[in-house]
Amino acid sequence: LSQEPDLVVILSGRADLEDKLRPFSLPVLVLEHETLAKIYESIEILGERIGREKAAASLISGIENKLERIEQELSGLPKKEVLFLVGRNSGSLTDIYVVGTRSYLGQLIELAGASNIFSDLPASYPKVSIEQILTNDPEIIIDMSYMEAPDDETLEEALKIWAQFPSIQAVARDDVHIVSSDVFLVPGPRIAEAVASLANIFHGKDFK
Repeated sequence: LSQEPDLVVILSGRADLEDKLRPFSLPVLVLEHETLAKIYESIEILGERIGREKAAASLISGIENKLERIEQELSGLPKKEVLFLVGRNSGSLTDIYVVGTRSYLGQLIELAGASNIFSDLPASYPKVSIEQILTNDPEIIIDMSYMEAPDDETLEEALKIWAQFPSIQAVARDDVHIVSSDVFLVPGPRIAEAVASLANIFHGKDFK
């Protein structure tokens, strides 16, 4: 309030913020960006609202071009079966939460040329058991259950946890990846960067 903003931009799902701002008659713009289409729409809407339509169009075009280049490079490559894990109990494979079909990360997996082993689950981030993971037998595992980038000790500990299940293809092939990056968590203009990073992991190529 002390800064007297001309515009307050908030994300959808934050009705609490809208309620707090309403009594002060501040102009509020609510954006939704949980899918690629919504990201483009949000950039366009924001560009119009602040008088930067050309900059917004250029940004969208840049994202589209990069995603098209990645798609072309992925053409003909096999779609590997991927498990993307977003949460679990520290030190064990319990209380496991994974990427489902109705999520931003689920779309990233598809754009990066892979298949999500839990795409049949309707929730965005469903809870699953280790038995379900064993049944689906992923070729690649992305474990993003750490809030901060893991140090060498943490990384070794995480890999030991997965090593308890050598029957999983990803474990047997040493294709378990412990990651921690907000590029995967925050939907927005860096979506092409996120897709390129995942494509690098999935296909062992340098996508840019």
